[in-house]
Order: sequence, then structure tokens, then C-alpha cells
Amino acid sequence: MSWYSLELGDGRDASSAQIEGAWMAMVQSAVKAGKKPDHSLAVFRRGESGAGPVTMYFTPAAEAVAKVFGAVECGKPSPPGIVLFLGDARVWDIHFPSEHDETLPGRVWQFSRTSSPG
Repeated sequence: MSWYSLELGDGRDASSAQIEGAWMAMVQSAVKAGKKPDHSLAVFRRGESGAGPVTMYFTPAAEAVAKVFGAVECGKPSPPGIVLFLGDARVWDIHFPSEHDETLPGRVWQFSRTSSPG
């Protein structure tokens, strides 16, 4: 299963807000269909808006959202310097189990907009 990446440019391409909107629509659709949450589903970000290039990384489970925005297949990103943009915080243990050190440079542990207890 492949990861996908998308470079966010100077406003001519997809924005993080558009990605978040598509994500929320997908999650709401799954909830309405009675599906259990897939904790491997996530989007990571490297870089900050206005401070150079921003790359979004979509996990293999997020392929449908990635393809909506024309993301291209890529290898799994290295954890230093990426932050969880969308998804459940448990995704770190799913995709980066050997990188569990919370003190890694650039590693930000955060609860996402779609996190749920348990």
C-alpha cells in the first residue's frame, strides 16, 4: 500500500482548508454508514504555511482523499519534522511504531480534529 504526497503551493493548488473539508465529509459519511473509525487514516504535514514549501502526506488508508487533490504516490515520510494534521493520535503507533520517542525533533503529539475518546 502506498503513501501519497501533495505539495501545497502559493494558493493556486489545494489548500489545507480544502483538504480538511474533504476529510470531514469522508469521516461524516463513514459515521453515517455505521463504520468503525480507522485509526490508520491520517494526513501529516511537513512545513508551515508562509514559511516555505508545505508537503501533505496521506497514509495508505487516506488514498481516496489524496486522489481527490491529485496527490502522487511516494514512500513513507520520515517522522522528524512532520506533524499530524488530520487523524487520530494513535496513528503514530500504527505507522511509526519504532519511532515512539516523543522527544524526536519536529515530532508533535497532538489530538486531531477527528479524535475520539477510547
